[in-house]
Amino acid sequence: WQGWAWVGLVGVAVVVRGVVVGGEVGRGKGGAVVGVGGGEQVAGKGEGNFAGLPFTFQGGYQGKPFLALRWEGGEAALTGEEVRFSLEEVAPLARALGLSLAGRAGGRLTLSGEGEAWARLRYGGEPLALDYRGGTLKLHLSERNLGLAWNPQEGRLWGLGELSGGGRLSLGPGLKGEVEAGFRYLGMAVRLKGPWEALSLEARYQREGLGETSLLGRVDLLALRGQGTLRHASPYGEGEMAWAW
Repeated sequence: WQGWAWVGLVGVAVVVRGVVVGGEVGRGKGGAVVGVGGGEQVAGKGEGNFAGLPFTFQGGYQGKPFLALRWEGGEAALTGEEVRFSLEEVAPLARALGLSLAGRAGGRLTLSGEGEAWARLRYGGEPLALDYRGGTLKLHLSERNLGLAWNPQEGRLWGLGELSGGGRLSLGPGLKGEVEAGFRYLGMAVRLKGPWEALSLEARYQREGLGETSLLGRVDLLALRGQGTLRHASPYGEGEMAWAW
């Protein structure tokens, strides 16, 4: 059933009255699904494991589809085309996704992108604030007075606080994306251009008396790797080195 057993149950229950039992819910771990239905109504419940995070769910169809998920630290519910979620602690889910985040989040969104959502997070010692409202997503680093805003429908991307500049960011199926933007923060200027898997990066930092440092490279954000060159020139000397990660 691979975690979406309720979808299969909906199709079966329209024509069959009875009990359905399945297995292997989630990614890499076992689970169980039990559902009962008849006519054009069906209800099911089950449990599973997503990357080491146990969860339970209830779902079905009663005039419109519904699905409720609960796991350590949070819960989410889909009713028709609206999703509501509340995470008193995001760390358990973040660990399952391979992220080092802690904090709280909540919101109400439709499948077409309407609604509001928020998150107050910490990445290491850095506090992050995320807000989605009026079709615009904002990320703010409060201790540094800088942030980014993005309107997905328009594709427009711009800086907040002491981060100036902007550009365009588009996302496609499977989180495929492409960006073309330039920003300035204090003495640093950064330009980005290209798709996530072949992103061209150019950064320059200049300060009086310290000379100029420039970084040129190409990164694959999906694979978390990249390579390029780092150069520095000042009245005291100059040098160049290759970098890769």
